[in-house]
Amino acid sequence: MRIDIIVLLVFLAVIAFIDYRHHIIPDSLLLSAVIFRILYLIFLNSYINILYSLGKALLIMVPFLLLTVYMEKKTGKPQCGGGDIKLLGLMGFYLDPMPVLVILFIASLLQLTALKYTGRQFLPLAPAVAVSTIIYLFLV
Repeated sequence: MRIDIIVLLVFLAVIAFIDYRHHIIPDSLLLSAVIFRILYLIFLNSYINILYSLGKALLIMVPFLLLTVYMEKKTGKPQCGGGDIKLLGLMGFYLDPMPVLVILFIASLLQLTALKYTGRQFLPLAPAVAVSTIIYLFLV
């Protein structure tokens, strides 16, 4: 497994723990993960991949931001936090868009199952994304 993916998993574990306990995803952790990826790509002399990674992150973030704003206006309730959208952007910065969508699908299934069995109304998204990423990476 590549070192950047291992570092992503470490960041996801820390982010998932903080999100589960405090319902917040620190921007400093997200930014640190992005900076690590940029430095990793510079080390590999892969400067064009920095722009490519940024494009992938935006390709993931923008539709989810628009969907979240639309659903919030429609329902009158917050649907997805800004940290969750930035977390999905981070996933896009490291992985291609299709794996991120598969991870999000697995995370949604995990969330629905957990909500059903816990009876809670709300669960943070980051733990489900972290577990889904591990599942995806070990199955592929």
